[in-house]
Amino acid sequence: MNQLQSNTAASSVRRIHTLEEHRSVLRSVLTSAKDRVLIVSPFVSNSALTADNIPSLITSAVGRNVQVAIYIDDLLNREADGTLKKSAEAGISSLINAGAKVTVVGGIHNKTLARDTNLIAEGSFNWLSAVRTAGGTHQREERTMIVEGDEVASMIEKELLGLAKQGGSVQTMQPEETKTWNASAGHWIFAVTLLIIAGFILAASVVAGLVALCVVFKYMYFLSETQTYTVKQVSFSEAPSTDGEDDESLRVMDADIKLPCDARMTAGYIGMFSQK
Repeated sequence: MNQLQSNTAASSVRRIHTLEEHRSVLRSVLTSAKDRVLIVSPFVSNSALTADNIPSLITSAVGRNVQVAIYIDDLLNREADGTLKKSAEAGISSLINAGAKVTVVGGIHNKTLARDTNLIAEGSFNWLSAVRTAGGTHQREERTMIVEGDEVASMIEKELLGLAKQGGSVQTMQPEETKTWNASAGHWIFAVTLLIIAGFILAASVVAGLVALCVVFKYMYFLSETQTYTVKQVSFSEAPSTDGEDDESLRVMDADIKLPCDARMTAGYIGMFSQK
């Protein structure tokens, strides 16, 4: 039985407390959304995403023309030396590749889940990182209030405005792009030169010459194959700032949520906001 009411159900407020209830709500939001899904989760853990098959659910939602916007914290997903945590990096990549818009904002700690303009959930549960094993060492008791109904639209509007007012500079990074590399004529000329040198070495010393030939042949075999590698492209631009003003483009009207940074953050991009 679906935990959530349909998009036309009457207003209601309820409280959930079990791990399975939270997991079920997240799955149901992603599968029942018609227009938008908003997830604010400070932490990201690839193991949590995998356990709930979240990337696949996002891909399915995006396939239905549902916009999935995710906001995570910056510092909370980094190691003490400032590098991105491996689990967070893998999780962010999977979310982007699934089609979600991932925005990294400095200083957030709220855990919010919203569907279209008729459901919002707020509580202590980290939607994208909480341990999914009941009774596990790091699994914690969580509580979340869920509000459904027409009055939710204004709540979502305030949440989006709050996120937009973070301001600062924005760093965008595209998903990893796979590229190929093939040896040029210059590489092969160099390889032939090495082969000639190896021949001279062989004439002087059989053992040394055989070793040199093995190295050269291995190099030539490498050149004969197409090599693949991945790259990430990073660019910087100014983030939109409301300067405390009510930006009409961010308001929720006629059941249409205008997510902040839509003009800057095209599908599949990470946006990183650093506070001024």
